[in-house]
Parts: sequence; C-alpha cells; structure tokens
Amino acid sequence: MKLTLSNAGIAKAFMILPVILVMCSLTSCCIAQSFKEVSKSIGVIHFQHDPNLITGGIAIFDFNNDGFEDLYLTGGLKEDRLYENDGSGLFIDVSDKLDSDLLKIAFTHGVAVGDIDNDGYDDILVTTHKGYGNILLINYQGERFIDVSGRLKSSKRNVWSTSASMGDIDMDGDLDIYVGNFADYDTDKFRDESISKTIPNTLYINNGGSFTDEAESFNVADEGSTLAVSFTDVNGDGYPDIYVGNDHGKRFLPNALYLNNPTENTFEKTPVEMGADVAINSMGIAIGDYDEDQDLDYYVTHLAENVLLNNDFTHATGFTDQSSIESVESTNGVSWGAVFFDYDNDSFLDLYVANGDMFGADIPQKNVLYQRKSGKFSNVSDDQGVSDASRSRGVATGDLNNDGLLDLAVVTVSAKDRNSIHNSIFQNENIDTGHWSKVQLEGSESNRNAYGSLVRLFLEDRVLIREVDGGSSYLSHNSSILHFGLGSATIIDSLEVQWPGGYTETYRSLEADKLISIKEKDNLYYAFYTVIEKECEQDSVLIHDKFRTLPGVYSDTSKMGMYEEVRLTSLKPPRRKSIECNLDQEIPESTKKDIFIYPNPFENELSVILNKMEDYGALKIDFINTKGKTVLKLFLPQTPTENNTITISKESLNKLPTGLYLMNVHSASDDGRILYSRRTIKY
Repeated sequence: MKLTLSNAGIAKAFMILPVILVMCSLTSCCIAQSFKEVSKSIGVIHFQHDPNLITGGIAIFDFNNDGFEDLYLTGGLKEDRLYENDGSGLFIDVSDKLDSDLLKIAFTHGVAVGDIDNDGYDDILVTTHKGYGNILLINYQGERFIDVSGRLKSSKRNVWSTSASMGDIDMDGDLDIYVGNFADYDTDKFRDESISKTIPNTLYINNGGSFTDEAESFNVADEGSTLAVSFTDVNGDGYPDIYVGNDHGKRFLPNALYLNNPTENTFEKTPVEMGADVAINSMGIAIGDYDEDQDLDYYVTHLAENVLLNNDFTHATGFTDQSSIESVESTNGVSWGAVFFDYDNDSFLDLYVANGDMFGADIPQKNVLYQRKSGKFSNVSDDQGVSDASRSRGVATGDLNNDGLLDLAVVTVSAKDRNSIHNSIFQNENIDTGHWSKVQLEGSESNRNAYGSLVRLFLEDRVLIREVDGGSSYLSHNSSILHFGLGSATIIDSLEVQWPGGYTETYRSLEADKLISIKEKDNLYYAFYTVIEKECEQDSVLIHDKFRTLPGVYSDTSKMGMYEEVRLTSLKPPRRKSIECNLDQEIPESTKKDIFIYPNPFENELSVILNKMEDYGALKIDFINTKGKTVLKLFLPQTPTENNTITISKESLNKLPTGLYLMNVHSASDDGRILYSRRTIKY
C-alpha cells in the first residue's frame, strides 16, 4: 500500500501511526486558472520521437511503493524513461533501473502496468513495432526491472502493437494482458495506403509466470487496425469485458465490444444493434459515468467528430452516441488520448482530450478541457491553463503531489529528434475546489491491483462510480488510485466496493479528504495528517520490534549532500511508518547487471540471481558494517537452478545483527575480485 508522502523542508523524518500521511500543498497564492505546466521545473524532460507521429504512451504508477506516484514514458525512437517521484515535488530520472537491452533499441509505443506476479510491485508491459515484439519488465522490489519478454509466447511476427490493458479474465487471481495490433508492418515511414494487412490482437493468458497467446480460443482475436483497447466491466457483472477501438473503421473493421461469458470461458461480440461498433478512425478511450446512472460510458476519440457512447445496458438497449447533445463532439482537431476526471472536486466528471495533427502538417490544435456543470459540458481549456497546442498523444491523470487534486500528464510527439519540445505535466493548483476522497484497493483473492473492481460512492441521493482499469486512454495508463470529488460534502454516506467476480463490501459514514486503503475481505484504513521527528541511533537504522513482522518494507539509499540518506517505509496496514536517517559516512557501491540480490531490506532470506551463471564459480559474500568491520562471511558453491537463483537461508543469516551493511560479493577463486557491492539493510 502507498500512503506516505514527505513534505520537503518540514521534517527530516516522519512516521505513520497507525496510518499517517503528509500532504504537500503546492498552492501558494490565489490564481485564476487551475493548472500550471511544470514539467521542466520538476525534472520531467522528455518527448516522443516518431516519424509516423503515432507513438506517445505514459503510465502513472508507484513502482517502489513509497507512496509517491511515479511516471513511465515511452520514447518511440528515443529511449523510454522512468521517473521516480522523490516526494519533494521533484522527479528523478531512474531509467538505469530498466535492465533491458531490447528496450534501448526498440521502437516503443504504448505502456500498461500491473503486478503480473503478485509480489506487491507493479511490472511494466511496453508495446513496440518493427518486429521487436512486446517487452515485459518484471519489477524486483522497486530496485530493478528485469526483461522477461521471452515469457510472452506468440506466433505473430512483424506486428505493430499499440495500446495494452491488463485484467483477470479467468478469475484465477493473476493478470492477463490484451494488446491491440495496428498492422503487419515493419517499415519506418507510415502512410495509410501502405497498410495492406492487419494482424489479430493478442491476448496473453498468465499461466503463473509464463504467457500464451489465446486470443482465438477466447474469441477476441479482433482483426481491425487497433489503436485503443481497454478491459472494462461494461455491464457491471463483475467480469472484465474488452472494448476495442479501431482506426480505419470503414476500410477494415469497426470498433468492437466483447462481453465476458464466464460460464462458457469465452467472450461474445455484441451485435451491431447494440451500438458499440462505430466505424470511425478510433484513437483513444475514456471511461466514466458522466450521467450518474451507475454504468460506465465511453468517450472514443477520432480524426474528426468524437463519439460519446452512453451506456444503457441496464435496459438492454446498448449504446447511443450523445456527443452532439453533450457538446463534446468536435474539438477542432485530431483527438488521441482522453480521460474522465473531476479536476475541481465539485463531484461531477469533467473530460480532457489531447489533440494533435498528423503527417507533419504543423497545424496548431489545442487540447480541450470540458467542465461539467448543471448537467452540461463546456469548454474551459483556455481559462484553466491546459489548452496546449503541442502535438499531443497519450494522456493520463493522477494525484502526483498527493494534495487531493488530480494532475494531468500529456505526451508530446515529434517527427524529428529535437530538444525544443517536451511532454507536459499540468499541476492542478485550483484553490476553489470541493472536498475529495481517494480510494486505493488491494486484492487478496482477486488480482493484487484489483483491476476490474467497481467502487460506488453514495452522497445523499447520488451515486458516483469509478472503475480500477488496467489501461485505457491512448497508449497509456491512469493512476489506479480512484479519485472522487465530493463538492461540499464532508461525510460519505457509504462506499461500496465490487471486487472482480462480483463480491461486494460496504463501508458507511466515512470522512472526506482522506486517502482510504481497502484490502479485499480485510479492513479499511484512513490517512491522518501529521509529522513526527525521528532520529537514528548511532550509525544503524533499526525498525522497532512492533514493526518487524510487517511485510512490504521498502528501502532506498541515495547520496544527499555530505551524508548518506537511508529511507525505510513500511507500507502495510494497520501500522505504516517511514523513517529517514543520515549516516556519518558514505559507503561506495558497485554493481554488475548480471548479478542481482534481493530483497532489500531483508529479514530471513536472500536470493542471488546470476543471469550469466556460467561466468562464475563459487562465491563469497562479506557483510561489512558502517564502522568497516566484517560481521559475517558466507561461502556459496555454485549450484545451478532453473532460474539461476541461489537462496541464502535464514540459518545462514541468523548471526547477522539488525543494521545497515555493505554487502560485497567476491569470486572465491584466488583473484578474489569484487563482483558486486551494495548497501543493504537487515531488520
């Protein structure tokens, strides 16, 4: 769970008892507009390079479970970037954590994130084209991402893949992945007339660590020219359906809605009369119940007039296009990513649409923010500071500074590799807002991300609904922390969580302006706001006994001025804490990419991964404390395993006291060279 946020300059350290959150308010003065573009000032300096002007994915997620939402940006022909939110308002480029040679050369497009292996850390799926195949990066304890793309088994070749979404279609507790494929295409320059063949979309079924493409067996091998996909519960039955947005809808295939039929273990394509299969040049999908009738509606972007599919599955009538009636049909541009979100916390869903021209026409096209008031949408883009006219593509939303206001991240693409453009981070600084509630779910029997869950929030005679979706918009992924604007309400009448599969839990009389964590069939926890100073004892970082057994401990070490800073965060309910300490000496580190040791911190066991095991013989590991004394020596004979992993048992580590150590890994041969040196914490 992710509930801690450092308020820079207020305290060196903070602790959470039982659930504590420090909120950063970035509003310092009264301003007329809600948003301010801050990308360069916070350290996010990147753009997408693509001669085809199609790439541009972004994901908002917390890769290291420290309570701060991080960013992943695809790059097209540029390298992808991973930015860590340090909690002070800045983002640090930590792309060196992406251990993938393929990622450095691939032509990347879209991104989706989720905990594929249910280990508590979100993994990353990146789509590509030019025959590189999709890239799967497994997250090791927030410290490193390992390329395991070989686990994605598919016979498709020369595939131009675009958007991806994650969901548990077979309800086995792990995430499956649906990938939209645009065309059979592997050349650099794209033109409509050069596309002569499409390729069926891909459904990777998670077999407990390996994946097989079973799109045909589940009847979802859509053969349109797909740009947008999303797992989403269209009919509210607790099972994820799939909505597919196809480009060239009149030339190849129109959009398609596939309803999950769990009794038959398959999907059924809805008939034409249901209204989902609009034949347009679909780009992106926004999901939200804008009319508050307790079902999800879908805004589909297009080259020309966009479509707002009003959902009336409750009465079995399917969808009707309400874009013209709701005045959200034309944005005066080519529309791509889109999101429903409540930017002013007035409790009504607003809509943001990213625009940008194609084929180097260089015609400025402003992005559009539609505010919903009194049952109507109105364009407030210029007034609110988000009418950027860059060539925008993907867009995602999330609360990047944990102030209760949703921010926007918008991707910019260029046909040339030039540094004069950049992606946009629109920080929400609205001071005239209502109350809010944020809800974070964790599955236990369901997938850990709780993708596919529906949350209903009851306010007097109104019901607000949100879905935890595994990827939507255009090539992108919104934060999975659900956000509700509450207007003037300070008490939530009740909150109903429908977990994947339909199991429902209800909580009553909840306070506003809180981050609420809910674990499936467990409990609900609030966030309270305070700061508590904490000093370190001597040169060791110790976790008090009453916290020692808590799972989900995260550590990070980084050079901060003249001292070493060590940060620990215990993130599981009911007790959460974060401690930040300074040591009186620095400890050097060196690592090799083919050696990895985790977890860090550790308590009972350590695992040593040797990606090139044949290069090493027996190993020696020394644990050196902050005084320079070797406290423990271990000898590891080389014992090959199926996954190149050697486990150091609890018995071997019993003699190592709690504390901070430099862990040196040596070759046991005569040269004794150091192969790996890393700070680690035993608690």
